[in-house]
Amino acid sequence: MKQKIKKILSLLIIAICSINLGGQTVMAANSSYLMPQKETVFTSDNSVINEYYTEFYAGEKEVMVTDSNGNDVTSNFLDSTIQFYNIGDFESIKRFAAVNGYRLHLLTETEAVVQPFALEQYKMVSDTIIEYYTDTQFGTVMEFMGTLKGGIWYNPNTYQVTRTSSPTFNVELMNVPIGIVPSCNNIQTGSNVSGGRGYFYATYTLSGVYVDESGVWGVNYDFGTHTFSFYATA
Repeated sequence: MKQKIKKILSLLIIAICSINLGGQTVMAANSSYLMPQKETVFTSDNSVINEYYTEFYAGEKEVMVTDSNGNDVTSNFLDSTIQFYNIGDFESIKRFAAVNGYRLHLLTETEAVVQPFALEQYKMVSDTIIEYYTDTQFGTVMEFMGTLKGGIWYNPNTYQVTRTSSPTFNVELMNVPIGIVPSCNNIQTGSNVSGGRGYFYATYTLSGVYVDESGVWGVNYDFGTHTFSFYATA
């Protein structure tokens, strides 16, 4: 009788442990599905991103790289990554930018038709950035591309900017691991004249959500709130 009771207790303990282990296995499976994805944006082959980097290294447009404090680190970035670009190693370029917290800028301008004898001339300016943002909980990385665009009026004699237009901000790309739905919210833009130059800025919040296939639970990703800006001259 005692042996039967021991056997029953043993089976009951095993069953309980199996249930607990089963729960852990499910959680681990879900977590392991999410966690390793944090670096897939570096290895993904995206034609939009590749085209951006091709333009960036071509030397035909004005480019700049800034660190998290807004310092110009363009020379350091180009010196450190040109070897990767020459062999088509975009993954190493992305990782270098992400690890160092660098933001890439591709600056363009379109001059309007010059108006003879006009007191002001006008041109469109824009800054397209690429930056890598890391989720605060899982360490998942988002590859982000956005364009801030506006216009400046300037004095054709002094080349001082006299006024600016209200800028627009367009999200070009939010590259995240498969299964995560990204979003960009709380977008705010502005511009003004500072020191004879046009100043443009945008602020935005990035997030994402992954929902299990069963739809029972979801995981939220917080990629942070960010601001970027640029100056435009005549």
